[in-house]
Amino acid sequence: MKTVNRIDVIIPEAVVQPLTALIEKGLFQAYVVNTGLSGKNREGLATPGLCDAVVTIICTPEQAGQMTADIEDFLRRYGGIGIVTEAQGLNVL
Repeated sequence: MKTVNRIDVIIPEAVVQPLTALIEKGLFQAYVVNTGLSGKNREGLATPGLCDAVVTIICTPEQAGQMTADIEDFLRRYGGIGIVTEAQGLNVL
């Protein structure tokens, strides 16, 4: 096992492609996109009338530094929320 960071981002499905393009500019081990989701936040429906998506990224702690800064800028512009979790990666280089 190797220490990794897991970054989970909840965004409107309409902006998944710009986020994945941003991710692919940096270094990462893997990412996955789960679309067609619905949910709520404190203000009500997360994205009224639209579907949401979760993008999960696995990267090393070193890779996470710049990536989280870029993702935070993205979320300020397009909306959404994210978390970073330290984890133990399986089959990670």
